[in-house]
Amino acid sequence: MSNFAFLKPVPKVVRPYDDFAHLQFVVSFETNLVHASAVVSAVFTKKGWRIYFMHTVAEQLKQFPERAPYDGHMTGTTSWESQRAEAINAADPQVLIIGGGQK
Repeated sequence: MSNFAFLKPVPKVVRPYDDFAHLQFVVSFETNLVHASAVVSAVFTKKGWRIYFMHTVAEQLKQFPERAPYDGHMTGTTSWESQRAEAINAADPQVLIIGGGQK
C-alpha cells in the first residue's frame, strides 16, 4: 500500500464508553491493483497504537477505470440512468407505504 492521504471528516477521538476511547480517521491509499479508502479506528495500548477495526473499500481498479455512462446502449437514444431519473421525477403515487413487510 502507498500514497496514503487523510480524507474528511478530520480525525477525531470517539468515546463510546467511559473507560474506552479510540481515534477514528478516514484515509485513501492505493495498491498495485486498486485505488481504495478505509475507515480506521485505532486504540492506544501499553504496546503503542493498534488498529481496533478497519473497514476498507476498493474504489476503482487501476487497469479497468470506470467509464462514464453513455446514451444508446440497449435503451435507444436515452441512457438507463436518464430514463430512471425521468420516471422518478414523473411519479405521482396515490398511496405511499412506509416500512411494509418488516417485523
